Amino acid sequence: MSSFQIRPLGDNCVFTADGLTLFSFRIHELSGCRHVGLVGNAYTGLNNFDYYLSVNGYDVTGDIITAPISSGDCPPCEPPAITAAGADSVPYCGLGVNLWAEASGSLPDYAWYRPDGSLLSWLPQAQAPTAPAGLYTLVVSNACGADTAQVEAVLDTNLCVPPAIDSAWFDPAYWGTVIHNYQLHAAATGSCLGYEWTMPWGETIQAPGLLTFVTVPNPIAGDYRLVASNACGSDTLVLSLVPPEPCTGPTISGAAITSADSCYTGPAAFEVSVGGAGPFTTRWYGVDGQVITGSTNFTLPYAPWGNYTFTASNYCRTDTVVVFHGPADTTGLAACEPPQILSLSASPTACLGDTVNVVAATALTGPCPSLLWSNATVLSTSGDTVRAVLSHSGPVRLTATNACGQAVAEVPMNVITPTFVDRNLCHVTEPLWIDSLLATSVTPPTGGQWWLNGAPHNAIYNPAVDTSGIYRYIVDTGGVSCSVVDFGLHEFPGVYAGEDSSITVCSSDPPFPLFGMLGGEPQTGGSWRYGLLAASSTFDPAVNAPGVYRYNIQTLGSGGGCTDFALVTVAVDTASTWYADADGDGLGDPADTLLACNPPMDYVAVTGDACPAVPGTVGDPCDDGNPATVNDTLGTDCVCAGDLDVGIFGNAINGVALYPNPGGEGFALSGLTQGPALVRVLDMQGRVVLGRASVSDGGWVRTASLAKGSYVVEVRTGEGRVQRLRWVKE
Repeated sequence: MSSFQIRPLGDNCVFTADGLTLFSFRIHELSGCRHVGLVGNAYTGLNNFDYYLSVNGYDVTGDIITAPISSGDCPPCEPPAITAAGADSVPYCGLGVNLWAEASGSLPDYAWYRPDGSLLSWLPQAQAPTAPAGLYTLVVSNACGADTAQVEAVLDTNLCVPPAIDSAWFDPAYWGTVIHNYQLHAAATGSCLGYEWTMPWGETIQAPGLLTFVTVPNPIAGDYRLVASNACGSDTLVLSLVPPEPCTGPTISGAAITSADSCYTGPAAFEVSVGGAGPFTTRWYGVDGQVITGSTNFTLPYAPWGNYTFTASNYCRTDTVVVFHGPADTTGLAACEPPQILSLSASPTACLGDTVNVVAATALTGPCPSLLWSNATVLSTSGDTVRAVLSHSGPVRLTATNACGQAVAEVPMNVITPTFVDRNLCHVTEPLWIDSLLATSVTPPTGGQWWLNGAPHNAIYNPAVDTSGIYRYIVDTGGVSCSVVDFGLHEFPGVYAGEDSSITVCSSDPPFPLFGMLGGEPQTGGSWRYGLLAASSTFDPAVNAPGVYRYNIQTLGSGGGCTDFALVTVAVDTASTWYADADGDGLGDPADTLLACNPPMDYVAVTGDACPAVPGTVGDPCDDGNPATVNDTLGTDCVCAGDLDVGIFGNAINGVALYPNPGGEGFALSGLTQGPALVRVLDMQGRVVLGRASVSDGGWVRTASLAKGSYVVEVRTGEGRVQRLRWVKE
């Protein structure tokens, strides 16, 4: 086969036997056996009669080639074999690998894979400055086979290449057609370098992560110092940024501060325009010299009067403008005359709420003139005469102000102001003297008259006919009748919270409602409090704290209401543990208890009754009803039993004992120093339950056939001596 064509893009791109690389399309080995290689791995998985093509890493073979190459001169194929492979040590920071390999075989194709399995390189020697230490896989393949090896790139913490800066430069970064900022770049060699730039104004900026550049929003002319460093050294370079000539600085125009009324401080709009070569750094400074904002146009909610400064800077120059914010002064503050109040006249006496005429003569010129009346509401002004309502208590004052001063004067007038008193009447059933209701607040002068709703009223409040309202006591003062007392009487239905009470409960008592503890017949609908905290209406002795609980009840109406309260004092006694005493012996059963403050019936405070169904406890004396026994006592089985009378004490065998006692399956004897003895076992009624048996010292007597209880063991020696011992089977 001498030649062929592949047309992936029609007539725009033709691959021939001469070979061609265009964009990311690639075919290689178009001679001899006609092997066609991928952009990535050329031979892995292929045979002598296949060819493939990829575009930007995607297999597009089927879209391009319609038939395989089926003929050609194909020499014998030798499978690949890796003959050498290795890796340099990885520097101290853990990044940067240098891998190499050699292989034999027909046209071997190399592929290096990272520790995570991703492809690193298709070349025999692979270098990656950011690859980590670890185990790398090498695959060498061709048309007839493949070979694999693993190479470890070992981390060497002592391996460090000192920094060496090759060069540094700056580039403008554009935002559209406008320069947005500048980037300072560096090229250097060394292990895992860190880059730090120091600006001409002293600020230090570090390159983030693995980047080798920093971004400077508004650079200025000057020296920018670069330090490249790692664990084994550093290198320094100075980059001088020189502005282009000629240098065009910013131009400020249209700086203005506007407000709705320049005579009063309040919201103000700031605006300015900046021209020239950017980018710009802009600042507005307040009257105190502090920075307000970097915006050119903004609104300040409260702008004090004074001088404001605006600055604009670019990389080579700064421009400044000062703008005054305050009242307009056409004559100049130096010529401004402070205001004067020449005279004030009005009626000598008036009542609060009256409408009066006040004549004010003033000398008020200059910028921002104003007149302000205090404690009076102005209705109208005609020349020097002001018609106003005496709306507030206190003297009537006039304040005259302009941009250079202020004057204050008080109107020579006696304003009669009433004393204001409010009182709620709760559950009133009989007529009351109004003066008596005021006794604790104020005493009205004599000679006056009570009024209600504009009509005279007698000095008695009768709940049967009178209503809530403002009762005014009017007195003639200097020819003017004024109210000297405004008495607000507000009648509401009465409420009753009950009577105070006290109760002592036990900590083991069940929860109970506090309302039921109140004396009298309290009204429902109130709330409970414990100190300053809201409290539940139910008291749980096991949970709630003892103390005083307050019941509040209130009826509300327009303007107020009536309230009442009552107190319930709760004391809590701590419960004790009581033990059941079913047998009446004064000892309680520890397994049957009650918690109570007072002793329950058939319960006692003393525990320890091991025999709750029998009077007494283990070891107490009793009577087993057998006259032949002595020393009757309650055993561990709570059975009363005594020892059989052994007769003559002199016949007893000294030192004989049995063990274990109590026991289970049997017992043994000790102390038989004279040889074997005859042993038999009797119950507590004297009946033989185990016959005689010869037992030596330490010999075992089996008692498996015996029921649990107390028994008598009779021991008889060859000398005729007898001893009876008590034994308990459990």
